[in-house]
Amino acid sequence: MGQGNYWDRRTWLGYLLNNQQQQLTKEIENTRQSVSESQLDVQKSQSESQLNLQTNQFAASLISSLLRGSERERLLALAALESVDKKQWQRFSEILAQHDSDAGVRLKAIEGLGKKGDGAARQTLVTIQEEGKTKADREEAKLAEASLAGKLKDNLKKARAFFDIGQWESAAKFFYEASKYAGESQVESSALAVAKSHYEHGGYREAASAFNSLFSKV
Repeated sequence: MGQGNYWDRRTWLGYLLNNQQQQLTKEIENTRQSVSESQLDVQKSQSESQLNLQTNQFAASLISSLLRGSERERLLALAALESVDKKQWQRFSEILAQHDSDAGVRLKAIEGLGKKGDGAARQTLVTIQEEGKTKADREEAKLAEASLAGKLKDNLKKARAFFDIGQWESAAKFFYEASKYAGESQVESSALAVAKSHYEHGGYREAASAFNSLFSKV
């Protein structure tokens, strides 16, 4: 009987030790996995930081060419900058379109702005129409701005057609697209932000109604 109790206790002790070993192994594995995931996160963060650094360095080299390069170098740098940093591309397009000493660079920058759906770009084109260096600049700006106005008109036409038949998502979609081509003086910025927010969060009926009211006088 005593021998039986001895083996029972031994079996139970073995069970406890085995269970503890399993738990310890599981904890070690979880720790190892957590460390591996942390290392991957660090590596990913480092890779992204390195990529951002390289992108910024490349953008800086392009900007250097925009400031000091030949006419050809400035045009090539401007074209490359568009795919690297959209905000810097627009900023320098606006500067070159208005102030560059070479007519070819100005006209190319004006043409580029005429393809961009952005209220700020459109306002720059309006300014050049009024204050451009040469008649050619002013005419090019007029054509470019008219192109943006045409895109605004086309999208509004489609949006209103869908709005009239209660197709809210399609109406909101075309209103949203139209908003990209609206000049700053044409729409009220805070109301535009509200309408865009409705659309971006899936409130298509609310967005369509807000856009329709916003563009009622355009």
